[in-house]
Amino acid sequence: MSLLIAPLEALTDSLLSDPERRVLLALFSYRGKVTELVFPSLDALSERSNISDKTRVSKITTSLAKKGWLTKKKKGFTGCNQYALCMPERLTKLDLDTKLDSDTKLDAETNSNLDSDANYDVGLRDQVQRTNQITNHINKPIPKKKKSPPLDFPVGLDSDELKFAFNDYQGMRREIKSPLTRSAVVILFNKLLKYQTEGHDPVELLENAILNNWKSVYPKDTKNKPNGFVTNNGFNAKQIKNQNVTAAVLDVNNTNW
Repeated sequence: MSLLIAPLEALTDSLLSDPERRVLLALFSYRGKVTELVFPSLDALSERSNISDKTRVSKITTSLAKKGWLTKKKKGFTGCNQYALCMPERLTKLDLDTKLDSDTKLDAETNSNLDSDANYDVGLRDQVQRTNQITNHINKPIPKKKKSPPLDFPVGLDSDELKFAFNDYQGMRREIKSPLTRSAVVILFNKLLKYQTEGHDPVELLENAILNNWKSVYPKDTKNKPNGFVTNNGFNAKQIKNQNVTAAVLDVNNTNW
């Protein structure tokens, strides 16, 4: 017993007559596992399709080619025909349209089962979350950033002029990549209050720090200024130290250059 493997459409195609169907199935019986090319002789095809008239069989294969079931051409000088079996495009398109209609119907039925406002629960029983929450890619709520409370300027440093100077000082610190922390602000306020009691103007101290890109405030007469602070003789503290070292090496008594 031999088995015939052929597409179901070869039996269900309404455009095929009974003789055409028999010839088509006979052609499929010659098909191999890895190729759609077959080249039986008219005698063999006539015998297998049970149609004795070979001329009629040839006309039937031509009709099958017009209906999209195969392509037909001569093979070399032997006189035999070569048939390349294929599926008619009209049937392939029909199957695709049927699948699209089925998918559309399934999507409509699925969507009708969902709550219209999309406020439905998802996840496991012990990990249920609401989908109307702001979530990240692993479905966990995104924490909101806490806003820092506004700064409280202490009494004596609460003038509008000082607040403007302090904002400019904060901007300078950000530009030099050394922003003020809240702890640093408290320390700075304490220094400003201390220098204010010593007779220094806090606004002037902040403006002087901005001018020199200092990370703190220094009175004009302090001895603890940073190395970049310029003294009355035109040299900063680091330059004066280097001059003293040079003078000691060269044994020069006069260092007031």
